[in-house]
Amino acid sequence: MITIRHTHADGTLVEGTERGDGTAEILKANRFRWFPSLKMWGIPQSRDHLAKRHLIDWAAEALRKAGHEVAIEIDDTPRDVAQVKEDRAERLEGRHEALERKAGRQFAERERRFAAADEIARRRPFGQPIIVGHYSERGARADQRRIETNMDKGCEAGHLAAEYQRRADAVGKAESYREQPQVIIRRIEKNEAELRSAQRSRARWGDKPGHTERMDARITFLKHQLDADRKALEEAKDNGYHQYSKADVHAGDRIRTGLSAYQLHEVARVSAKSVSVKTPYSWTDRVSYERITGVECPHAAASA
Repeated sequence: MITIRHTHADGTLVEGTERGDGTAEILKANRFRWFPSLKMWGIPQSRDHLAKRHLIDWAAEALRKAGHEVAIEIDDTPRDVAQVKEDRAERLEGRHEALERKAGRQFAERERRFAAADEIARRRPFGQPIIVGHYSERGARADQRRIETNMDKGCEAGHLAAEYQRRADAVGKAESYREQPQVIIRRIEKNEAELRSAQRSRARWGDKPGHTERMDARITFLKHQLDADRKALEEAKDNGYHQYSKADVHAGDRIRTGLSAYQLHEVARVSAKSVSVKTPYSWTDRVSYERITGVECPHAAASA
């Protein structure tokens, strides 16, 4: 029996497969991936997300056609947000450390290769050319190939080390970026729109087999996420964050944004979701309210 099981704590994993039983090709073709650390097949990035039921159903159907007995178990109950954040931070820390180690190994390999090339080059007199036809030609050409090989490998290791370091730095910033108030606001707006869509879909297609169950799980998950994000946004406001809106900005004001905190942009128009700022060109740029970090009102200053 092969079991495709989904929980928010573990994600979507496949139990009961064995090497050589023909399941690897089927699962890989249906967007599953082998997890070496777990020694199991699963769907990438499925932890603390709703089950991707279409992928699960496709894989189960393909496995059954190949003669396997398949069971599906789905538990879409969302976990406590604090526990989710703690587990995610732990995983990110482990990934950051792993990338740092990879970068360190590649930096060491680069230095070793460059040192080897330098050592080979020092064996020959400075500026000594290869003498064609001389007994030393064969050794000189071999040394030249070894120098070139070590230099190429050293440069390749250096590029890999820089890439691993860049990825490690990005991982280190991922969680703090998620918790920025501006990002939370955008996530709330996105989830609110998805919640309205799910509620409309449930009301319209509720009589379709399995549809009500999927929409109920989605609605519950979105409400759970919205409650957590709204609470986090309120905490940010208590700590000094100000969420700008149409009531705070009007035409003629000058605003600062997160992308250019030291540059002032003059407001040309104000709408419910964003403002339009003037540019040195013939058009205006749109700035959403969560990107605004400061407002200066020359009209208020003049009145004062």
